[in-house]
Formats: sequence, C-alpha cells, structure tokens
Amino acid sequence: MSRAQRAIIIGGGIAGPALAIFLARAGIEATIFEAYPRGEAAGSGLAIAPNGMRVLGALGLADEVIACGTPVEEFRFRNGGGRTLARYTSDTVKRFGFPTVGLRRPVLQTILHRAVEAEGIPMEYARQLVSIDQHEQGVVAHFADGSSAAFTLPCARACYPKALRRASSGLLASVESSRPRMFRHSPAVTYRA
Repeated sequence: MSRAQRAIIIGGGIAGPALAIFLARAGIEATIFEAYPRGEAAGSGLAIAPNGMRVLGALGLADEVIACGTPVEEFRFRNGGGRTLARYTSDTVKRFGFPTVGLRRPVLQTILHRAVEAEGIPMEYARQLVSIDQHEQGVVAHFADGSSAAFTLPCARACYPKALRRASSGLLASVESSRPRMFRHSPAVTYRA
C-alpha cells in the first residue's frame, strides 16, 4: 500500500497558491508555508498577460480577476516629459482568448488565498524556511521558529531565491535545457532565478 502523496509549497504569494490548487485537484495534498504573517500582502501593481490569465481561468478565477482589475486595451510609453513615444492597441482577447489585466498584487493574492481556503488547503503564515533536508521518503523543511514538517513530495516554490538557495544548500541542479531559463530546479526545489 502506497502512502498518500503530500507536497510542501514554500511561498504563499501567487505561484504557491495556484500550484496548491492544481495539486489538490490532482488528488495530492499540499501545505503552503508563507514567511509573512497573514494579511501582509506585499507589492503594488502588476499586469497579468493572457497566458497568466489562462492559468487563472483553469483555476476558475479569471472572471473574478477581471472584475477586480482593469483589462488593458492600449499600451502607451511616455518619456519623462509626458510625450508619447509609442502606443499600440492590445488585441489579446481576440488573439489569445484572455485580456491582459492590470490590478494590485495584494488583490490577486487575496483572490488566490480565498480560493486556497475554499479548497481546504492548509496555509501556514509566519513560517520562514531555514533549511530543507532531502531523503528517500521525501523532504523535511525546517523553519525559523524551530519547527519542522515532513512531506513525501519534494515540491517547493518561493519568490525569494536567495533564501531558498541558502535553505536548500546543495539540492539545486543546473537549468535543464527543456525548462525556461528563468527557472532553476532540482528534484526537491523549484525557484525563480
């Protein structure tokens, strides 16, 4: 009899909650560990490109994101004096099926965190990762408060690569040619470079 698969996700920003929901829908238990206390969403504005909106659509969240944000219909680039240097109309809905949407990052995080709660996925706040030990049965994550947690699936994601690199000491592999160059990973850890 095989053990239930349990994944650890480090980082409760944007990618962590999205990954947790996808894993839950695939029948894999996940727990998200976020370094910041609950309610401390960081960041300002961002634009979600159509490929990101497609992911949010797969999660069933695209309509809410569009309603809370602003679909971008035109891009204008101006110099410091306000003179328009370039402008173009966005036809992303026609071309890709989803608009580019501008909104505040904390709003997107709130939408994702509510979706995580609705799926019944545990999310632990104020849990700063210190180190990760990998072994045959999975991984053990150690946190700054002295606690640790064991998981069968070594799956981690963080928005703070330096901290994750320090924590995973030696677990990170070089970028495989089949992966986008902006991501580095090993069997235990994926982080944004």
